[in-house]
Amino acid sequence: MKKKKKLFLFELIVLFVVIVVALVVYFYFSSPNTTNNDSSIEETTSIIYHSKETVEENALSLIDLYRENFIIFSENKSINKDIAENARIRANSTAEYYNKYIQSNSYLWEDNKLPDGIVVHLPTIEWLVKRKSPEHIIYSGFSF
Repeated sequence: MKKKKKLFLFELIVLFVVIVVALVVYFYFSSPNTTNNDSSIEETTSIIYHSKETVEENALSLIDLYRENFIIFSENKSINKDIAENARIRANSTAEYYNKYIQSNSYLWEDNKLPDGIVVHLPTIEWLVKRKSPEHIIYSGFSF
């Protein structure tokens, strides 16, 4: 009887080890982090283009968000100072994020030639108010 129990226990241990090894091998080879040396230049170019396209779309969205907050600020600065201040804070936060985003992704464009509608730098509202009145500010590609 003891031999049967020992044999049964040994079989369970062997079965457990085999299952663990099989799971480790399966997850190791099915992991997306494993390198595949079959990638071609076309795939790499496609990834870069997708990344460039995504960055351009995000930049245009950030410019629109900045513009909306700038308009809210301009319309409310003499009427409702609380709304204007909140819009100014949002616009400045957007400008700071946008400037860092463009700077960190500038490698995507050759000779730093940005596409139409994308500017190199979004200024903060304090700078704009000191220089010119907001109604007369014109950017390359759009105006407020």
